[in-house]
Amino acid sequence: MSARQFYLTVVGVNWGRGYEPGVFMRNVRNVMAKVDDHQHYVILPQELDEEPDPAHEHDRLASALEPGTRKVYWPTREPIILSPGFKVTKRKRVKIMGSGLEIGAAKGTGPARHISTCVAELKGIELFFGNWHPHRSGLNAKVDEARDSGAVIAGETLRSMFCHDGGTSGIYACDYNARRMPRMVPGEKVAHHQGLDHMRFVENEQGARLELKDHGSLEGTIDNHDPIWARFRVSAR
Repeated sequence: MSARQFYLTVVGVNWGRGYEPGVFMRNVRNVMAKVDDHQHYVILPQELDEEPDPAHEHDRLASALEPGTRKVYWPTREPIILSPGFKVTKRKRVKIMGSGLEIGAAKGTGPARHISTCVAELKGIELFFGNWHPHRSGLNAKVDEARDSGAVIAGETLRSMFCHDGGTSGIYACDYNARRMPRMVPGEKVAHHQGLDHMRFVENEQGARLELKDHGSLEGTIDNHDPIWARFRVSAR
């Protein structure tokens, strides 16, 4: 394979909610077995240690990662995990909506929500990645209004990464807490979608080529979420 291309497996997964450690680690190992089949990967988890009494999910997840793994915005609830070899050149984290109590939802709706993004380089090719998780829809009009405003902010953040350095291609995942998600970046394509979980990708004409080779879901037992994944061939123009 040319030095100016590589294969990349990306996984999006909701792993939080303070599940029993054995259950959590079985889910982690299931994903790691998938990405360990390939040389390069990115994992985009949501809801880590979101419960009021943290379950030390960051520590347990970190124990399953190989030396040299890049962990961007660790230990936030929506970090970006990149396999060894990636070099992070830019990062940006933006608040998209307040906590449940701040926006008029019931107690226990959840903390403030953010979108985590970064630009990372591998084999001379830059890509951007994004990860976020808004409050669930349908709670009340105030929450839905905050979700709509948050989607605008998330889109603006992703588009700023898309324009990085004259043009950068990227991949992003989200537990959107709704089956339909608005368009984030013009020209984006669906890599995989199942239930509330979404993964999309977008190519910038000045950036890398992203060829979707395969996609699917893995068995998951946390909060009714199955991890979603997609495999890309990434190449320089």
